[in-house]
Amino acid sequence: NNFETNKASNNMQSSPRAIHPRLLQQESEIRFFNELKPGSLIPDLLKAEENERELASQDDYTSYLVDKKGNEYESYSLAWRYLGMYIDCDVDAMSEASNGRRRLEDDVDCSRKVLWAAYVDPHYSGGSIGEYQYFNLTTLEWDKQYCKSKRCVRMDCHESNTHFKLVGVFKETDGMDDWAEQLFKHEGVCLWSDEDGYEFMEKYRQIWPNYCYQLSLAGDDGATLYLHMKPESWGNFSYGIYSDEDCSQESAYVSFSDYVQIHYSYYYSSSGNSAAQTWNESFTKWNNYMDVYKICQPCRAYNLDTNGFYGEYEGGFDRRRNREENDGQGDAEQWGYDCYDDAGYRNANQCFKFETHTDYEPASTDDLARASEQGTILRVKVNGVVYGKGGYTSEPEYSPSRFFLVAVAGLLAGALMVFVTRFYFQKNPGLCSKLLKRIKKKKRRGKPKRKSLKEPFDTKRSDPILT
Repeated sequence: NNFETNKASNNMQSSPRAIHPRLLQQESEIRFFNELKPGSLIPDLLKAEENERELASQDDYTSYLVDKKGNEYESYSLAWRYLGMYIDCDVDAMSEASNGRRRLEDDVDCSRKVLWAAYVDPHYSGGSIGEYQYFNLTTLEWDKQYCKSKRCVRMDCHESNTHFKLVGVFKETDGMDDWAEQLFKHEGVCLWSDEDGYEFMEKYRQIWPNYCYQLSLAGDDGATLYLHMKPESWGNFSYGIYSDEDCSQESAYVSFSDYVQIHYSYYYSSSGNSAAQTWNESFTKWNNYMDVYKICQPCRAYNLDTNGFYGEYEGGFDRRRNREENDGQGDAEQWGYDCYDDAGYRNANQCFKFETHTDYEPASTDDLARASEQGTILRVKVNGVVYGKGGYTSEPEYSPSRFFLVAVAGLLAGALMVFVTRFYFQKNPGLCSKLLKRIKKKKRRGKPKRKSLKEPFDTKRSDPILT
C-alpha cells in the first residue's frame, strides 16, 4: 500500500497529550523502533516522569488475602496465577490521585487492566515448597521430584478440578506497569530458568506503553494513528495500532507490522520487513515467558534450581531488612528452595508485593464479564460462573485413596441391592413361586414350528437363469 505520511512536527500542535509533549517528538519514536537491540535498555521512551510514582510499601493498604474472620493465611498455603489483560473503558476513578497513587490524564477513558487470581490450599500441612508437585511447561507433565514432605500434591490452582480454593480475583488498574515490575524482579527472576529471560523481559517492560500514544505518521487516509498494548486471547498481549485517541478501536487498515514498515519507508526508504519480523518474534517470545505465570505459582518466591545463579546465597548478597515479614525478611525455605531476587530479598511474598506496591483492587463481576466478552483472559470460575476460556490442563491425578473409596462404594451398592431384593421377596413369598412357574412353562412350550424355514433345498432343480 502507498501510505500518505506527514512529518511528526506537523502533529506536535494537535497532540491530545499536552502533558507529555516530548513523547510526540520524532526522536523518541525513532529510538523506540530502531534502537531496541538485545542487551540495550531504553527507559522512559513511552513513560513520563509526571506519570510515575515512588514505589514503597503502603501502610494503609487493605489486605484481601485473609479468611472470613480476617486472619492472615499462612503465606506458603497461598498461590496465584495470571489471567490476562483487558480493555476497560469505564474508569472514571482512574483520574483520582491519593496516597501517592498515579494520576492518569483526565481525558483518558480507556485503559489496559491486568487480572490475576489468588487461591489458598485449605489442607496445607507445613511442607512449604516441598509439599507440592509442579507442572512442567516443557513436558506438560507433573514433576514430583521436588516433593520433600509426606503430603505431595499438585500445585494446580489453574486446573478446573483443583483442590485449591479461590480467595479472590484482582485487577491492576495501571495495567502491566507496576505489576510487571514487582513480578519480574521478585518471583519472576527465579522462575525463569535462564538469566537471559529476565533481561529480555525487563528490557521490554521498560518501554511497554501505559497510555494511548499518538504516533507521528498517519495512515493512507491521513487519519492520526495511536499505539497501545493490545490484549489477546490466552492472556497474551502485543502492540496494537488504533484509530481513536482512547485506543479503544483498532485500526481496520494498519496493523503494527504495517506501521513499522511505514516508519522505515518514511525515514530510511527501506521496506522494514526485517524490523517488523523482529518485533513479531519479540511478541511471541515475551508471551512464551509469560506462560509460567498462567499456571499455579506459590505466593512465596522460590527457586527449584538450587544450583542456579539466583538459587544460591552469595557472600556479597545484601538482603533487605524490612519491617514487613511478608516482604522478604522471613526464614530460609526449609528444603533449600530459596529465591534471592534482583531487589535484594529472599523468598519475597509476591502476593504481598502486589497488594502493597501496585494499584490493585478486587475485580467485580462486571470486570470479569467485560474481559470474558473480549476473549482475552484465561478460564476462571467465580461463584459458580465461568469466565474466560483456555489454560493448561492435565489428566486427573490418580489417588489410591480415591480408588479405594470408589471400590468400597461399589461393594456397598451391590450389598444394598441384594438386601433390598431379598427383603422384597420375603415380604411377598408367593411372588417368587409364580416367577419360577412362568419360567418352567416357557421351557415346555419349545420353539414354534415354521415350515417355510424347515423345507430342504432341492439341489436337483435347475436354476432357469443358468440353463
